[in-house]
Amino acid sequence: MPLSPDLLLVYVLRHSGCVGKLASGRVSRHASDGLVVYDRYGRIIEYLSGPSGNVRSWCLMGPTGNPVDGWFEVRPEDVTRILPA
Repeated sequence: MPLSPDLLLVYVLRHSGCVGKLASGRVSRHASDGLVVYDRYGRIIEYLSGPSGNVRSWCLMGPTGNPVDGWFEVRPEDVTRILPA
């Protein structure tokens, strides 16, 4: 799924808990690896991808600011940091 200013990847880093946003590149789901994040040149961003990536929770936000159905994995402790009230 291509990212843009209307389709953002919002994520929480595993160790620091920092919230990040990505508006360029693309994401895909891989059955055994979870989320795979690509930069705008099509290269995998290893830091954010797969089970060894540093992302604890993530969500694709659509143009209305709401999560895209089926495109999120948010842990309970990150709900208020990622999802709209």
